[in-house]
Amino acid sequence: MRNSAVALVLVAFAAVSAQAQTATHPMAPAAPVVLGAVTSIDVLVSRALAEAPEIRAAWARVEAAKGNVTQAAARANPEVMSEHRDGFDGMNRQTLVGVAWPLEIGRRQGRTAVAIDESAQAALAANERERQLAARVRIAAIRALAADRVVTIAQDTVESHHQWCDLLAAKVEQGSAAPIERDMSELELRQSRVALTRLRADAAMRWVEVKAAAGLDPSTPLAFGESLEDAVAALRKSTPVFTPDVVEGRADVAEADVAIEVALAKQDLARREGRLDLRLTATYMRTAAGFMSLGMNENGFNVPIQNRMNEFAIGATVMLPWRNRNQGMVAAAAAEKQAAEHDRDGRLLSARAEAAAAEARDREAANALEIYTTGGLLELAAKNRDVVRQSYQLGRGTRVEVILEETRYRAVQAAYVAALQDAYEARVMWTQALGGAR
Repeated sequence: MRNSAVALVLVAFAAVSAQAQTATHPMAPAAPVVLGAVTSIDVLVSRALAEAPEIRAAWARVEAAKGNVTQAAARANPEVMSEHRDGFDGMNRQTLVGVAWPLEIGRRQGRTAVAIDESAQAALAANERERQLAARVRIAAIRALAADRVVTIAQDTVESHHQWCDLLAAKVEQGSAAPIERDMSELELRQSRVALTRLRADAAMRWVEVKAAAGLDPSTPLAFGESLEDAVAALRKSTPVFTPDVVEGRADVAEADVAIEVALAKQDLARREGRLDLRLTATYMRTAAGFMSLGMNENGFNVPIQNRMNEFAIGATVMLPWRNRNQGMVAAAAAEKQAAEHDRDGRLLSARAEAAAAEARDREAANALEIYTTGGLLELAAKNRDVVRQSYQLGRGTRVEVILEETRYRAVQAAYVAALQDAYEARVMWTQALGGAR
């Protein structure tokens, strides 16, 4: 019987001796980035991916998941028990020491597989946070640059109205212009000042949004050393390539793929936990027994009747999966797998649609921007404004015509800024749709 018990122990040890796998985490957290007061959008994005609180929290969850892998791969601890008994007569005593060791046949491998898949899922969730954050920072940054450019246009407008006010005031003194023209110019000057104040407030708000997106304190000094045009040109110097494989490799789609693996691993673990299991025990017992009567030893003397016995026992407790074989958990895991598969299909369709829409938007934004950059639209608007101004100064036009042409010129400038911003945002959204982050 003892030989059979030893053989049983060896078989059980072989069942739990498989090595635990180690999870591979795609794209480790970014290295710390030193951010100066004057920087670029790319540097700000790198800093956000390394230091933003939400990214650090996501990678801390990855570390927690890695700890779960280590814990899942650990073997069950043995249990030690002891017991001592004394009889009331003082003649009988018994001491017992035992060890029990749960074998968890097949269960450790199942737990480890679940923990590994959940660890990979946490890492992909961190990658998805990075993808979303990079796009938010870039869009917030380009909007701040565009807002500053709009403020510059408004400042030029105010300066132009100042010049017209001075010119018309001189003409009124000379009698060559009616006072109403001076008053109209003064009204336009005051309105432009109000508009400038509102635009400055909007620009200040945009810079606060940039800092918030990048995980910076609102009081942190921040300015970009690149112009609006430079930022757009730097981002659009290379064109992304759209392929189905690129979309399927996006972090959110890959995370859905791993969710299927997690459900499969949970289903396998539920089956393993519903199977037979063993618990090995080994005990040593020392017994001292005696009687109040006296006996005679081999030399003929009277001595107390007592004896000491030493016993060693080894055994096993078997868990029999009779009625409870984890049927409910297996069924629940199978349903989770189906849900994960549907979720993955939905994410893939959404990703493909997002990429197609972003590509169309990027193409049209590029066409619109080309009209301004190579079509000479800005130069034409400036030329028309100058011609109308000169005509008015020579007495061949009206002030109303000058106002309309200057308003048209400012509108063209503002539309050009909007075209630059849209071209940048369109490329960011297209890059993001294809899985780009950094």
